[in-house]
Amino acid sequence: MLSDKAPLPNLPEAIVPEAEKPAARAALWIAILFAGIAGNAGIALSPLLLSGMAQFLHFGDQRLGELAAGASVGSSLVALSAVFFMGRKGWPLRRTVIVTLCIYAIVNLAIPLFFVKPLVLLAAMFLGGCCSGMIWSAAVTALTTVRNNERLIAAFYGTPYLTGLVVQPLMPLVFAKWGLGSAYAGIAGVSIMAILVMRAFPARAFGAACPIEEHPVARGSRATFISVAIVLVALLLQYVANSGLWIYFDRIGHISGHSPQASANVVALGSGMALAGTALAMVLTTRLRPLPTIIALNMTMAAVTLLLLTASNYFLFAVAVSLFNMMITLITPFFIILLIRISSSPGRVALGANICMFSGFAFGPLTVGRIAAGGDFSSAIAATATAFLLSGAIILGVAVSGRFRT
Repeated sequence: MLSDKAPLPNLPEAIVPEAEKPAARAALWIAILFAGIAGNAGIALSPLLLSGMAQFLHFGDQRLGELAAGASVGSSLVALSAVFFMGRKGWPLRRTVIVTLCIYAIVNLAIPLFFVKPLVLLAAMFLGGCCSGMIWSAAVTALTTVRNNERLIAAFYGTPYLTGLVVQPLMPLVFAKWGLGSAYAGIAGVSIMAILVMRAFPARAFGAACPIEEHPVARGSRATFISVAIVLVALLLQYVANSGLWIYFDRIGHISGHSPQASANVVALGSGMALAGTALAMVLTTRLRPLPTIIALNMTMAAVTLLLLTASNYFLFAVAVSLFNMMITLITPFFIILLIRISSSPGRVALGANICMFSGFAFGPLTVGRIAAGGDFSSAIAATATAFLLSGAIILGVAVSGRFRT
């Protein structure tokens, strides 16, 4: 493991200390962040894409949940397989990203052709999810090689919300003028644009990660596999909870009596607040300890979730969605940093976190879609708040047990 005082190994040109190669470091950051934006564009726009399917294709909430789950299952399976090959020394990361971006663009161009063929549409969503998982896994592998990467981690996990902030307010107008399929053409365009900045993306995996600044665990040694697994379970539960409701925010707005444009504005505002959460995380991740921060944020998210029960009030609906999104981007970097600090294999544990997040995106919408199949989200909101409390309780149990303290 490296420390701040240890001599640097012979690292590739793109992965060097910030003071020595600031231009290369900036280009590397841009490439990794653009990979995140492109790879997660479909997920970032899911609330309005699914709402558009309900409005124009008359899909029910259960089918919407199945489509969202299909994409996320594909992402999860690829993320799971990536654990076994992505971090191997010499793996062609850049080529993987470029080829997958091309396939992802083609899939998104094809999706509108299958709107009237539900099973083929589900298969296309699954394939798109596979591409998304591959791009995201490569980007995660790349970011764990960057030295002192707390701020990059915070920025990376905020990229889906940057897409949402820019695009979501325009989507109702785009749907009205060019149709639902135009959104998928836009995702394809973003994928092609991302290829243009991939020159600075690491060409190959290097088999080891440059760590963030060392923070010793309580017992003076790395946490056991069981301890890491417990934190991953808490992260999975967090993402089952947050993605399940997040993807239906636009639908909740419609059901609560708000117009499509009004609901889209709230979703876009939420994306802006998520970026505020990202900015806050970039400051706080170097100042706050992960364990107590994760516990406190889970408790806060439970309270914010219950505020969605008042969604018929437009102001309270906007407040709840904004705070909910801000909490997601604030808590996620603390989970990732905690896992990297307690693990002896940062690259693999980051990919493990990747699996948990994609799995959450698979099971969350599917579960909420079934609970709210009749159009009533009250039970789903209560269940989500309970899941946040349980996630916090798991981390609290880890802290109390003294397995590690960081």
